[in-house]
Amino acid sequence: MPLPPGKPEAVLPADAEESSTGQANVFDFLKEDHEKLKVLFRELQHSEDPQQLKQFFDELYSELTSHAIAEEEAFYPVARQFIDSSGQAEQNYVEHAEAKQLLEEIRLLDPTSNEFNGKVRDLEGAIEQHVLEEEGMLFAKMNLNLSEQDLIQLMTQVAQVKSRERARIAGVR
Repeated sequence: MPLPPGKPEAVLPADAEESSTGQANVFDFLKEDHEKLKVLFRELQHSEDPQQLKQFFDELYSELTSHAIAEEEAFYPVARQFIDSSGQAEQNYVEHAEAKQLLEEIRLLDPTSNEFNGKVRDLEGAIEQHVLEEEGMLFAKMNLNLSEQDLIQLMTQVAQVKSRERARIAGVR
């Protein structure tokens, strides 16, 4: 099933992993992002230095925000055709909105406070659950219905949106 018209041609991002066919696809790219988020959450849990906490949180903020927007703009519109009957597509948008709201709340807190730690743990739990559902059911349904070329093209679109958003976020700081 081809992707929506008017989308750019596939150009592989330099940091994407390769799939079983030797080329990276959107699942590889998103899973790599999910792993980066796990590492950043771990770094936040193990650091007590206020400057390191701020640095790790700023990176988490940028990664998670840009990842969510890329999924919302490029990935979920394609995914919707395979999961819309279950209401999962709308649920994904709701979960992203909640995560972005929580990120904004955490951003205003002192990184050494108990409230900061509690909200980061809440966010981590929500993201872990979201990732499990996404990498399980959603990826499987899409993999059955899209060609490898479609998945590569979709990865390129997701990567382009993410890159744009990371640049936007970096300019805001």
